[in-house]
Amino acid sequence: MSVTRESVFQALRAVRLPGVKKDVVAAELVPDCAIDGGHVTLILELPSPGYPEAEALADELRTAAATVDGVTAVDVKTTFRVRAAQSRLGAVPGVKNVIAVASGKGGVGKSTVAVNLAAALHRLGAATGLLDLDIYGPSVPVVLGNAEEARSTEQQRLIASTAQGLRFLSMGQFAQGEAPVVWRGPMLHKMVTQMIQADWGELDYLVLDLPPGTGDVQLTVTQNVPVTGAVIVTTPQEIALIDARKGLTMFRDARMPILGLVENMAYYKCGSCDREHALFGRDGGARLAEAENIPMLARLPLDPELAASADAGRPLVAEGESETAHAFLKLAAETAAAIGRKSLSPNPFPVLS
Repeated sequence: MSVTRESVFQALRAVRLPGVKKDVVAAELVPDCAIDGGHVTLILELPSPGYPEAEALADELRTAAATVDGVTAVDVKTTFRVRAAQSRLGAVPGVKNVIAVASGKGGVGKSTVAVNLAAALHRLGAATGLLDLDIYGPSVPVVLGNAEEARSTEQQRLIASTAQGLRFLSMGQFAQGEAPVVWRGPMLHKMVTQMIQADWGELDYLVLDLPPGTGDVQLTVTQNVPVTGAVIVTTPQEIALIDARKGLTMFRDARMPILGLVENMAYYKCGSCDREHALFGRDGGARLAEAENIPMLARLPLDPELAASADAGRPLVAEGESETAHAFLKLAAETAAAIGRKSLSPNPFPVLS
């Protein structure tokens, strides 16, 4: 009996992506199938880079295809294609997905997480941008080692700069020297809108580094930007958790999805004894994630190399192979996977009134 494309795809309908209601055929994750006698070659097109269940899913495809009469061997070639997880994309032309990195409180390492998350997504193979919306305390130009002034088109549309493989914009490219930015709400709104509407090229992900708290910038973002999901950064300390809850409440009031929680500075690993020391309390992030019923995306260590790499103008995760670098790569993979699962059933963006 000859093997047909129809019989193979019928068998593959038994395979479902974890967390998605569709089977792999309905979700268009297997766009191609080559048949040479009894040898079947499948293309598995995952919805995100570094997809955590990639190997398990490939194994399920092999098992399912092998049940077809006449099939003697099955190969699976894996690739990825990032899809847009929001159906209203006009607010950020060329950008498929927007990730808001937020914290209720300053000093929890939110900007460090945002920069290294963006760099990790780029390292995994995704076209990624980074928008520094911490208007009063911009740091991205220093961390990326590029302080060039922002450019614009003849029509006065901003053009995102490039550093470390990332497209980026920051208020640090506009402020003169060490002069402080002293602006009221309307000026903030205008600047934020201009940067969001910039020429970003074609991006799979745009990471927003939001300022701490729940102020004017956050309100502009929730009202005007189709945010795919928010990543909330906290430390295990109760005083940080209190404000993290406020950030969670803000995004929920705006009916924006919460991708998950990042517990930063979760521990310090001693170089001499190789033991983890909980300097700011233990498992505070895990308790918050459980109480709020949101995923715990990552526990990140307090690592002096993060500060050193930031001062040197190169994100730690860009080329590093340390435990911390791999923790950021795992964070990026989990974040992208959460978006990837959403992208298979995109929803219109709700607007906060």
